[in-house]
Amino acid sequence: MDELLKKNWFKYILIFLWTLLLVTFVSKCSFIFRMNDWYDSNCYFTVAYSMKNGNYVLYRDIYEQKGPYLYFMHIIAISIIPNSYVGMYLIELIYGFIFSIFSYKILSLYIESDKRKLLWLVLFTTFYYMAPSFASGDSVEESALPFEMISLYFVLKAYKTNSHIKWYETSLIGLFTGFIFLSKFIDIGLFAGIMIMVVIFDLKDKKIKEALLQIPYFLLGFIISLIPAILYFINTNAMKDFLTSYLYNNIFLYSGQGANIIQKLTLPLLAYVTSIAGCYTIYILIITALVYVIRYKLLKSRLFIHMLVTYLIMALLTFGGGGVYIYYGLIFVCFGIFGIIVLDKYSYEWKLVDYINKVKYKFLLLYLPICFLLVFIVNEDGWFAFRTRETYPQLKMSDIINEYNNENQTKATILTYNTLDYGLYYNTNTLPTCKYFCGLNIPLKEIKEEQNNLLANGLVTFVGTMNETLPEEYLDKYELVYTDSSWFEFAIHTYYLYKLK
Repeated sequence: MDELLKKNWFKYILIFLWTLLLVTFVSKCSFIFRMNDWYDSNCYFTVAYSMKNGNYVLYRDIYEQKGPYLYFMHIIAISIIPNSYVGMYLIELIYGFIFSIFSYKILSLYIESDKRKLLWLVLFTTFYYMAPSFASGDSVEESALPFEMISLYFVLKAYKTNSHIKWYETSLIGLFTGFIFLSKFIDIGLFAGIMIMVVIFDLKDKKIKEALLQIPYFLLGFIISLIPAILYFINTNAMKDFLTSYLYNNIFLYSGQGANIIQKLTLPLLAYVTSIAGCYTIYILIITALVYVIRYKLLKSRLFIHMLVTYLIMALLTFGGGGVYIYYGLIFVCFGIFGIIVLDKYSYEWKLVDYINKVKYKFLLLYLPICFLLVFIVNEDGWFAFRTRETYPQLKMSDIINEYNNENQTKATILTYNTLDYGLYYNTNTLPTCKYFCGLNIPLKEIKEEQNNLLANGLVTFVGTMNETLPEEYLDKYELVYTDSSWFEFAIHTYYLYKLK
């Protein structure tokens, strides 16, 4: 076994198998789940389905507030396996594998033993996937993490080897920044922080040429990453829609922007505290690293300052808008690797290394099952693996709609009213009737106006709501045909389905 561990291909197979096990049991896009009932994910799938099968133009014909590359990725997912969430699970598996590989490469900079590197990697990925902020999988934060780990590896390698970050590494970071910028622009903090500090330290060291060259190298990658999106919007004559919907509306209309002064001050703090709670497993590691830095008086070290400034830039971008969502904390997972490195250093003091060497591979018989059980039990998603189809109100509602379609030899129209998309469109293969196919977390008056107009004129066959009934003024046209409650995100939610009379 020791000889095999020296071979990279064998180590990568082990890492892949462990990643496969974790992603399969925590992402609700996995084949072991009946559906992904997370609203954001269903919004992504509905938009992608509409673009692929209805030729809808993003932002012009169908509105959602995330960036175009997120929907392009979901078009790829539904092209791999149509009418299923599993295509996205396969992409998540790739994300997870890349994340794990570069986490391992970072550990390799500080730990010599292949055995210990793999053991610590298992613990790190356990803490990552058991975090409540992983939500249901299929978040932008999850897709950003492998690119964050690659970028972090470039920087840490430069520090460890006392060298300078290579020009192509800078360009790759620019490429990653562009991809995430056009997926969810508040998630570019790590890339921005890393590069800002690289330039600042170069200037401090009077490496003027190196500092100035970082900018065109970075911009080269960044601009290349924008080209596919630019071509798409130019080709569809929707550039103005893109600039308005994705940039202007998100910057000036999104959560917290219209709040009073007290809310503007308190919401970012609340969002930050919520993110810590949602990613407490990783913050255990971050705090462990911070204690080590304080203990050994490393607060003035260049690496610590670099990572601290990067963290603060990330926090400012992520929480400055005041959006309070538990999954926001996932973007900070990369910093947990420092806690793992510190734990390895402490393992010598605790004689843990001697114990592992003594028991050899028998240790894995206990270690691996415990890590897996922690992920399965602590991450709420694992509980849903055993749910039957009948326990999902969304799927029961979809069955009613599909039954109507079969009986009437027609295609019913649907509206998810005043709430996020919870799967009716995608699970019935139905294209949205209007641009504003669901309620969103953005105070855009056009959404409510268009939806109300559809209901007032009885222009849709089925209307789905959540946690609230249809307003009384529309009950002369619509009747309640189904209601049920279901557990999701640590709360009970009630779903209603109305049909045109």
